[in-house]
Amino acid sequence: MSNMTTMAGNDSDDNFGTSQYMPTFPSVTEPFSPSSIYVKTPDIQYWICTVVLTAVGIVGNAMAFALMGDVKFSSLSYPVYLRFLAVADSTVLLSFCTYQSLRFFHSFYIISMYVAVCRVWMFCMFTVMLLSPWLVVGLTVDRFFCVAFPLKLNRFCT
Repeated sequence: MSNMTTMAGNDSDDNFGTSQYMPTFPSVTEPFSPSSIYVKTPDIQYWICTVVLTAVGIVGNAMAFALMGDVKFSSLSYPVYLRFLAVADSTVLLSFCTYQSLRFFHSFYIISMYVAVCRVWMFCMFTVMLLSPWLVVGLTVDRFFCVAFPLKLNRFCT
């Protein structure tokens, strides 16, 4: 018991003192830049990784699209979802890569030059980004009905 009281009461050696855990704040005399709170332009490594992953993703989606178009799957419903999902995911990858390329090359003026082009770009980007998860939900519901109600499958899944 005496060890615990001496350990808890001994703050003079600064092992458990608050000075080690105090955050450091920037100096008041440093100039504040409003742009410092925003995300900076991506580095070349980030842009290259984005382009490479986009290319790999598009190749994978193309293979899935080709595989689901086989004659063996023509009477089933899930290949339709998976083919459409491959197209939607490829479009998401392309739009993200385009967005990151515009950020990297400081070329947003290309889209923002015309209001109509900007609106179409934003509409397409958000539509495809919302479409992809909803296709997964549709595929999940389709598979649920196929497993839960196998005898009524012809009525639900066409």
